[in-house]
Amino acid sequence: MIGMHSMQLLHADDDIGLTKLFGRHFVSIIVYGKWPTGEPLTASYSAFVFAAGERWFLLTAGHNIANWKEAVDKGAIIRGCDLNDAFAGGPHDRTLPIDTRSDDWLTIYDPKDPSGLDLACAPLADFHRLALAANGIVPLELGVDFRRLSRTPCAHLYVTGVPVETTSIKANRLHQNLCVIPAFGLHDQSVSPALRHELKRHYGSIHLPGWTSSGLANIDGMSGGPVFGIWQDQATQTFDYAAIGIQSGWDASAKQIAATPLDAISRAIAELFGE
Repeated sequence: MIGMHSMQLLHADDDIGLTKLFGRHFVSIIVYGKWPTGEPLTASYSAFVFAAGERWFLLTAGHNIANWKEAVDKGAIIRGCDLNDAFAGGPHDRTLPIDTRSDDWLTIYDPKDPSGLDLACAPLADFHRLALAANGIVPLELGVDFRRLSRTPCAHLYVTGVPVETTSIKANRLHQNLCVIPAFGLHDQSVSPALRHELKRHYGSIHLPGWTSSGLANIDGMSGGPVFGIWQDQATQTFDYAAIGIQSGWDASAKQIAATPLDAISRAIAELFGE
């Protein structure tokens, strides 16, 4: 994202500063309804917003939308879908209803190959774009970031998302915490067999609990959130950042993550909408 930021954010004792910074691009998707038994159904998916030309899009993990479709196939009745955009620090704390259905998503995910490509994208209507912008959401400019930063390896990775354990719905009120967790890049030979794949992926190891302000114990629910790369300028003690992947895999026993890279989609946007 264009603009340099103080490296003090990276060296803080908590993730509050980075949460506010990255929260400008983040939304959670809330799907609610009921199962055939009458039991309520509520699902929360981490996601983020990017722009291509004048259009805004949602991006998340493909397996999130596959799970949504599976629930429908099992007879679940979906009553609605909302976006929680409260992480940008805007003036409104109510969720934003959208009319997106599971079939509206372009999904790349194969349940027979869960470690393969894992992403899903859906366009946002102009009304929703204006509403999100009014609440402080800033879309990621994947193509611009790709042109600026792709030639230099990033220094650090940060996984961003809303864990299931921080989500609660009581008396129709939603409460969620956005978490930002540092991940240390791994070479392929160090990656858990459960995550390793022949296709290019970003891998990282994380240590929980610890650095996050929420005292997080598990990252379940953060799938679909952006994995940010950090580029540092030691001379000015500042950093720049860009989304380089979508959090899609988690091996709890190894405490390792895998992310579907955004290289291809970022390159395509740069070529189609480049200056």
